[in-house]
Amino acid sequence: MENKIPTQKEFLSLFPSTRFRYIHDVTGVTTQGNDVLDLSWNERGYGVFFTVNGFPPEGDAKIPNIISLNANFVDIDIEKGTLTQQERDATINNLLMKAIEDALPPPTIIVRTKNGVHIYWMYQTPVLTPNEGQLVLWRDIQDRLVRYFKGDSNARDPARILRVPYTNHLKDPSDPFRVTIHSYKLENVYDMNEINAAVSHYSKEKIEKEKIPAMEILLKGVPIGQGLRHGASAQIAGLLLKGANTPEKVASARQNFYNWDRKIVGSPERFEARKKELDDTFEGILRREATNITIVQTNKPRLWSIGDILTTDFGIEEWTVESLIPKQGMTALSGNPGDFKTWVTIHIALCLSRKGLVFGKFPAAQGAVLIIDEEDHIRGLKKRLSFLGAKDTDSIYYFSQSGIKVDMEDARNMILDIVKEKNITLVILDSLIRIHSQEENAAGGMAKVFSCFQDIIKAGASILFTHHHRKQQGFAPSNPGQNMRGSSDILAAVDSHITIEQKRDEVDLLIIKQTKLRQDEELKPFEVKVLKEALDDKGKACPSGFEYAGGHDEKKKKAEEVAEGVVLLLREGMKSRQEIQESLGDEFGKEAIDSGTKLAEESNSIERVPKEELPKENRKKAYYRLPIAPSTTITEKDKDLPASQPLIEARKQEDAKGIQKDFWDQATF
Repeated sequence: MENKIPTQKEFLSLFPSTRFRYIHDVTGVTTQGNDVLDLSWNERGYGVFFTVNGFPPEGDAKIPNIISLNANFVDIDIEKGTLTQQERDATINNLLMKAIEDALPPPTIIVRTKNGVHIYWMYQTPVLTPNEGQLVLWRDIQDRLVRYFKGDSNARDPARILRVPYTNHLKDPSDPFRVTIHSYKLENVYDMNEINAAVSHYSKEKIEKEKIPAMEILLKGVPIGQGLRHGASAQIAGLLLKGANTPEKVASARQNFYNWDRKIVGSPERFEARKKELDDTFEGILRREATNITIVQTNKPRLWSIGDILTTDFGIEEWTVESLIPKQGMTALSGNPGDFKTWVTIHIALCLSRKGLVFGKFPAAQGAVLIIDEEDHIRGLKKRLSFLGAKDTDSIYYFSQSGIKVDMEDARNMILDIVKEKNITLVILDSLIRIHSQEENAAGGMAKVFSCFQDIIKAGASILFTHHHRKQQGFAPSNPGQNMRGSSDILAAVDSHITIEQKRDEVDLLIIKQTKLRQDEELKPFEVKVLKEALDDKGKACPSGFEYAGGHDEKKKKAEEVAEGVVLLLREGMKSRQEIQESLGDEFGKEAIDSGTKLAEESNSIERVPKEELPKENRKKAYYRLPIAPSTTITEKDKDLPASQPLIEARKQEDAKGIQKDFWDQATF
């Protein structure tokens, strides 16, 4: 007899001690909930899931913590994209009719999902605090049900989560699908032993016989649209992960999985479009295999032969932010105080959370971001986030002035746990000097810090840290790649180094330079406009975004820097072209010095000394000086002085006149 369809609350009450989890249907970002359902996550684009079996209200909902077995279940997916929902319904009914004919126990609940159904066989009395023997029996029954219905092969473990009925499936936000309860028969409840007796057992011979055609399918490739691609992917991932008990072996299995998909499956989709689906499948199988194998951490490096290197398909280069931040790499963003470094890191984080364009130009991968800001108070961060348009749905997590030191084991382990739990794509450290306890000028100490960074990278995240520049020495900046404060090991360790500086006389324009990029050719310098459409509580304009403003003329900038240096140099007195080049030659090339000298002369910041004012032996050389006031004249006596002296004497006269004028202006009688 068909019973009244239960409400969502009534349905969940059938599963004692259930736990909830929220997984973004587009980005895959996961949040572990507790035993209280929070439907607001669904409104923010997250799928809402529950554990079929029971776990404590807090902590990890993992098999070692299981406290009750409530039901067996099957997750059946019908091929996506090729059938209408009516055709899926007909296929599901045929499966259920066949099960009845084969004397399988009728299910208690059938839940209609976007791509198929979830079928539940509820226990009359939950198995509380199950022992190892009961868990083994549960898995055996589950395995047989999945085989019979050709269900999702990943749905075999007691900690499996399924979608909560009466929530929306939002993988296509423009076309949400409402998960509903299709059938409910309260009388169909069972003892675990009853289900065990009713569901056919599979002999090893039968299982192996079934595997042979599957392997043939895998080796030949799976045509799109036959409903086998997902299952085939899961099988090949499982085969590749057998015995993968080190991080290196897991990484190798993942790369081979990608290679298999490219060469065998032959999907018309671009690999980039397929990659998330492949990663989801691989991670699902990896979690399942983790119950059967122990990952052994090893520092033993892999020895590559030339043949291995030449024949291995390493795939396309992947980016966290295209051309700027390599995926699972280390990037430094350096500049002087007040150069918008923290603002830019928040902008980058928002772009990753929304899969946007950094500076409106460089595509960002979608993912969650962890920011460890040891410089700014959370109150100030709130203002910046608000000005830049942050929303509560952005997948960005913060530590603010928490005293975190990544070279301390406890802090590092905490970061690693967050990276795994929140599926963090990028970890931002602001700034480098604040997040470790080493001496930044000591190469050995910084090597320890970067070793700790590698642990975070191995967990799957990229790293972006901010750093300060040295105080400027001499007349102008040296090579921007060498500007970072501290040990030279900092620049050597990173995969990408980006500098940021405000453009002279244009405070709302930033100059971005990339001085290092291991993975590709360095970007040419470019400019970014600081958009200021937000106002603080005092009415002051504040940054609201950043916008690519085109390439930057580096030669022109060098010439401007040289011109400034030449003016400073000539304050000492008149100099020849050769003397100027010798003085500035350690920091600029001859071409840049000549261009800068010419620019200073054209702007009347300096002037060429007329030949008639020079001693005869110096008239074949070009001499420069600061402009002399028109009232100042060079006498015959001055010409006998050293080359620089006429200017100095003239300056003294001008200074004397200025002092005298100031005296009479300020005098009162």
